[in-house]
Amino acid sequence: MKILGIDPGIGIVGYSLVEFDGENSVLLHSGSIQTQKNSKESARLLEIWEDMNTIIDKYKPDCAAIEKLFFSGIGLLLCRLLTLGELF
Repeated sequence: MKILGIDPGIGIVGYSLVEFDGENSVLLHSGSIQTQKNSKESARLLEIWEDMNTIIDKYKPDCAAIEKLFFSGIGLLLCRLLTLGELF
């Protein structure tokens, strides 16, 4: 089974592809998608989308696992306010 692991981000998306046979795992490939800081968010998301599709088409993983984003401190507060719609 080929498993694609994804570490999400807007600036850098990390990924690894692992082959697992039920007993042993082997790293097949790993890398990152890096977007330009001065690009619009929409352009950065499009670049991530296109590059991720290329990776999926090339390696054809059976499943994927995506790391959950973790926020603490002010980041957590801002996320909660955005979720509640209280920031704008």
